[in-house]
Amino acid sequence: MINRPVIISNGIHPICHLNVVSGFVCSGSDVPDEVLVDAANFGRSMAINVIVAGDLEVVTKGDKPPKHKDCLDHSRPPANYPHTAVISRDGISDPNNLSGVYITGWFLTDLGFMARVNKGDDLFAVGCAYYDGLDKNLYYSDICAKWNPASGQFETCLDADRNKTE
Repeated sequence: MINRPVIISNGIHPICHLNVVSGFVCSGSDVPDEVLVDAANFGRSMAINVIVAGDLEVVTKGDKPPKHKDCLDHSRPPANYPHTAVISRDGISDPNNLSGVYITGWFLTDLGFMARVNKGDDLFAVGCAYYDGLDKNLYYSDICAKWNPASGQFETCLDADRNKTE
């Protein structure tokens, strides 16, 4: 199995369902309860059997980022997720053109965790993408981003063991 980075930090978009007034846009001290994840195919050919698994998880401030329970590098992907094919974005420079992007939603597993984040604990969007290449190889990409309340955005995890290519 080949590990390739797939998600850039601005490919994780926070949603605040409790903020109906602003159209679910997170602002100020809002804590997102969902994210939309853009899994883009930056390769040169189609990716088939694309599976993107993940959710939002809270850990004690300063602890290492968690790994999603269904994300095991060097193993077959879980069977309980939808899968799709994603065309290549090769040659597409317009960021508003969603060709070659698979969008999926990840949720906070327990809304009680929002209180923990408001008290200073860390919120992470964690998961992975599995996909088959046309070359018959199975590829895996770790996904880890940390919520930055000051910017209102998720930023790529800085942990040396995350979002890396092996």
